[in-house]
Amino acid sequence: MFSKLRGFISRHRRKFIVGSIVVGGAVLATTYAQRKLMEWQEKEAQEFFEKIQRESHFKSTERNCNQTIFSLSETLKETILKLIDTEEVLRKIRAGEGNKIELWDDLKVLVFTQISTLLYAGLMLVIVLRVQLNVMGGYLFRFKMDSKDSDAAPSPECQECYLSLCNYFINQGVKDLCSIIDKHVRLVLKDVSLKEKMSLQDIEQVFWCIQSSLSKDPLDPLKHMSKYLLQPFPPQNFENKEADFIKKIFYETTDILDSPEVVTVADSTIKRCYSNTVDRITTYYLPNNGIVCTLENGTRRPDHEEVFKNVTEITVPLAKVVPIIHGLAKSPSKGKQVDPWIEQYILMEKINSIGANLYEAFSFPQVCK
Repeated sequence: MFSKLRGFISRHRRKFIVGSIVVGGAVLATTYAQRKLMEWQEKEAQEFFEKIQRESHFKSTERNCNQTIFSLSETLKETILKLIDTEEVLRKIRAGEGNKIELWDDLKVLVFTQISTLLYAGLMLVIVLRVQLNVMGGYLFRFKMDSKDSDAAPSPECQECYLSLCNYFINQGVKDLCSIIDKHVRLVLKDVSLKEKMSLQDIEQVFWCIQSSLSKDPLDPLKHMSKYLLQPFPPQNFENKEADFIKKIFYETTDILDSPEVVTVADSTIKRCYSNTVDRITTYYLPNNGIVCTLENGTRRPDHEEVFKNVTEITVPLAKVVPIIHGLAKSPSKGKQVDPWIEQYILMEKINSIGANLYEAFSFPQVCK
């Protein structure tokens, strides 16, 4: 029996060998495929959870960013209103002191400087905080998720030092901003009489001239934001590793703030904010706000709806526009509501996209290495 079995095996040896190879290969292929499938599933699951964590961390970063903006914007507004103080001029006007025309001319310049500085400063503050918090947030997420880079994560003191760099803007940069805006407002308004009749388009033209004049200045705030927002050199009071990191992230932030992409967004945003300001002024051109609404042809239109339709034709002396703009600059937020001055920047998609894109870029390993 065994001899027959040996003979059978001998006669069909090649078939057994080929069959064994085929079966073994199939088993190996199946095992390999199962292992690769498990690896793929694990990788997909890991990427999914990482995506969820990244989105959660980004939303948390955005909340912190908005809270920081709300907090610092109040300090910034107070600083600007102190630097461009209208109270002394108003006191003299009310008391009948000095030359009335000269005082009103001074007030005219101060009011336009005030509102323009608020718009530029608010924009610059929101941009720098969006940039800083999302760059740092991206780094921290990458350090957290990548074990190879976990030792490179900056200390809380290092993070605080980097994020506090924009304090330079509130302490010094805003003074430089007020100075340059004041210079250009005076150039634009020097030949504009307080008696000149101003339509809404005329006011918008004044704002456009201020922005245009600033854009031609060698120290245009929107083209050189880093000079106004960040102190010239990053602190060096850290150990070598952290000193290198904060120096690296400082210069990355500087490059981002002065990049053509950010400058383009800032330029289009300031135009939109000036337009928003004109929209807020529009309501004061209507009869129920106490403005004498005289059309260019001198006729009056008592019908509110008719006046509203022709609001672009209404003109009032610049002397009556000055208090309106002054009121917009000085108006506080109501209760717990966000000041419209700063809220407009929080809601602007282009600025929010800058933060989202930076977080996305800096949260991946190729940027951190």
